[in-house]
Amino acid sequence: MAKRYLLGIDKGTSVIKAGLLDLNGNEVAMHHQRTPALHGRPGWHEEDMEGTWQVAHHTIATLMSKSTVEPDEIAAVGISGHMTGAWLIDDQGKPVRNAICWPDGRSIDLLMRWEHEGILERFFDISGNAATTGMTLVVLRWLKENEPQSLERARFVLCAKDWIRFKLTGEIHSDESDASHMPGDIRQRSYSGQLLDLCGLADYEYLFPPLLPSTAVVGGVLPDAAQATGLAPGTPVVVGIGDAVANSIGTGLLNEGQAASVLGTSFMNIAVSLNPILKPPNVGFEMAMVEGKWIRVLPNYGGGTLNLDWFIRNFCNSQAEVAKARGTSIFSVLEEEAAGAPLGSNGVIYHPYLNTTGVIAPFNNPTARGQFFGLSVQNTHHDLLHAVYEGVALSMLDCYQAIQVPIKEIRLTGGGAQCALWCQIISDCIGARLLIPSGRESGVMGAAITAGVGVELYPDFQTAVDQNVQIVKEFVPDETATAAYREIYGLYKKLREDLGVHWRLRDSIYRTLEQRGS
Repeated sequence: MAKRYLLGIDKGTSVIKAGLLDLNGNEVAMHHQRTPALHGRPGWHEEDMEGTWQVAHHTIATLMSKSTVEPDEIAAVGISGHMTGAWLIDDQGKPVRNAICWPDGRSIDLLMRWEHEGILERFFDISGNAATTGMTLVVLRWLKENEPQSLERARFVLCAKDWIRFKLTGEIHSDESDASHMPGDIRQRSYSGQLLDLCGLADYEYLFPPLLPSTAVVGGVLPDAAQATGLAPGTPVVVGIGDAVANSIGTGLLNEGQAASVLGTSFMNIAVSLNPILKPPNVGFEMAMVEGKWIRVLPNYGGGTLNLDWFIRNFCNSQAEVAKARGTSIFSVLEEEAAGAPLGSNGVIYHPYLNTTGVIAPFNNPTARGQFFGLSVQNTHHDLLHAVYEGVALSMLDCYQAIQVPIKEIRLTGGGAQCALWCQIISDCIGARLLIPSGRESGVMGAAITAGVGVELYPDFQTAVDQNVQIVKEFVPDETATAAYREIYGLYKKLREDLGVHWRLRDSIYRTLEQRGS
């Protein structure tokens, strides 16, 4: 039977997505399912590893059952996943504890200590990555100090994609994209003994799995995994790739000077380079890209659709009822309402810093939090909603201003790319053409393309991208609107610069109050 399809799996922060694509990038079938997060204490973000695998194989099985594709028609499986964190397994391949994921904030005191000791600057100089509370090396150091028995029981530390691939194939590996963001040595595109020494983890070097190219076929789907997923036993599975790189590939981002943003839960703003870019220092990330290239990533972890989800959850009950009565999406209703507010949201500015890990780009402050600024009795629900759309766009401009490379066009993907109003606001705010690629799930697309290159269905990534990724919409900036947004951005930036000391004071006060309460 002809091998006419590729399976891409994208393990997101809150959702696992699986998609079947033909060899021209057309989505034949797509299915997703939520993965529950565990918050045992304030600021913690964990997952039950076996529970995550159950969600993953159920997602794949459901996809297979609702598609007309036969298992033997699938040429290969590719996997992408959210990066860093710690998925610890023992020498029998069993989870040692719950996975600690990238949004986890338990190690904030450790980072503050490292900042005081001057470690964080050296951390960035080696890795090109600003340290975050959920990074693998940071989490491992926290475990060493607070839960050493878990490290003593562990044989390997995996990333999210590696855990799913291990359950599919029984093989333990990782790739240079995830290694670069654990982080490792960004110039060598591998693990860093110097960083392990710096973080006090030299004794745990054995935890890190062997590295292979993202396209390397490491094995086939095991019989028990085949039974659970509906895939054919022996279906080739490649090592896979970190989600930032997968999304880049899935939007067609491969060449120097190209830019892309992923408007999802983690709001990534990405530019490709031929050499590592370590400016601005001590913010954002530098990651190994395929074909020996790199990507500079300035994410606002709290700056994406998380903000709209939060607004809907807390302030949009009536809109949800309207959407239900119409038989339409609440996002369509919100877009109509937001369109009723003018540029500038009648004087309201929103800083979209909702994530409990704070902000990592274009500035670094783990205590940063969101706010509405400029409220008066005259402001309406529409103004606040419109300010959320604008605040996210301004945070995107903030990141691209910091990268300091000319941006003529940006490819936008993720859930937010489906909102025409938001896309136009972003185009106006950045002052650049905004291109929307085909397919809603760029992570799935990137994972599938990686698998296709791995089994030589495409000779290289450029050929695969040209064959799979098409531009379906384009938004052009309005010069008058762009000029107005540049004035608003000046105030937006000045406010977040002035708030730094106040965010830290707020964090200190409320942490003291929490301790008294306990």
